[in-house]
Amino acid sequence: MKRTLFAAALFMAVIAPGPFSNLRAEGPLEGRWTGTSGETNDIPVTLTVKGESLLLEIKLPSGHAFPIRGEFALNDTAKPHATLDIRKMKGPDDEPIPDIQGLLQIEGETVKICLSDPGGKRPESVEKVPESGGSRMTLKRAPKK
Repeated sequence: MKRTLFAAALFMAVIAPGPFSNLRAEGPLEGRWTGTSGETNDIPVTLTVKGESLLLEIKLPSGHAFPIRGEFALNDTAKPHATLDIRKMKGPDDEPIPDIQGLLQIEGETVKICLSDPGGKRPESVEKVPESGGSRMTLKRAPKK
């Protein structure tokens, strides 16, 4: 469970410019997303994207929120799914978190994300966590307040 929380928590950040800039924060990811993660898909997750900032909050079984911030780059021209390179992550108390790789698929108001463990190989599908470890999450766009 610790591994799942860590990998899921790594997904939050600032969208980096450059060759991975086709999918921008002010585009399809802008807003608040809620859903679940974990091996049994029972860990509540909230992803908030505003401008170039992303925040991922994972609600731990204790009820406490585990916030993660950082930077990532997206390549939406990659096939069959957009690639995600997450770096410069910081967890609670600003402790650094190692870089990870992932895949992302947006279908309307739903986003599927599959992440490797830190330093692991990029997943081959948004549907299956790599054998080396990682995490999946499915999020739906939250209604605007």
